[in-house]
Amino acid sequence: MDNVLSLYFNNRRCEEMGIYLYDIPSISVSNRDYTSQAIAGKLGYLITDNESIDNISIKCTFGILNKHSHHVFRSIKKWLTGKGNLYLTETPDSFYEVVYVKRGDIERELQCFSIFTVEFICFPYEFALTGKERYKAVDGNLTNPHDQCMPEYIISGEGICTLTVNGNDIVANIGQNLTIDTRRLIAYRTDSGESMNTDVTGDYTLLWLKEGKNSISITNDFDLDIIPHWGWKA
Repeated sequence: MDNVLSLYFNNRRCEEMGIYLYDIPSISVSNRDYTSQAIAGKLGYLITDNESIDNISIKCTFGILNKHSHHVFRSIKKWLTGKGNLYLTETPDSFYEVVYVKRGDIERELQCFSIFTVEFICFPYEFALTGKERYKAVDGNLTNPHDQCMPEYIISGEGICTLTVNGNDIVANIGQNLTIDTRRLIAYRTDSGESMNTDVTGDYTLLWLKEGKNSISITNDFDLDIIPHWGWKA
């Protein structure tokens, strides 16, 4: 990446699609979801914590320097569809996971120049590029340099093993290989993707990595790799 204001989505840079960023993207902050309810005879509202956090929005304004702007817009509709990773050149060490994309209408400013807006709805986390790599616990520890994260644990071996993270145990019946995805709360064979949820016992959320040092161990004769997916709360 470079110092030019730009972005990558679905493995394509916006300039490749015939458009460019007209202004700095606007990034919202995530908020915890609460429900408020009026109670007769009481002052104020009853507030209930729904224990969820809403997605964030990254709003971008694009420019099209082409008198056939609608032709350009047709070609980018497929590009701006579905999920994918969003990379901003102003933060080259991180990326966002896009849940879906909302496109705005084209506004013609001049005969050969038009602008339009795009809103990327993203998972409420800014992922560090280093969090996509595989790590091993060193001397029984792995240090998370960022905020709390939800890793994947990739286990190789044969038989019953216990994975312990910060004193919390998960017991798994391993048949050669297994991946525990603590964000999606699922377990599956690493090589085939076959579901292995019934072969794992324990609370996946207790395997999340806290900020700082985390103690991690696994039964002898089993090999463990960790993809931490760490970063910053958005």
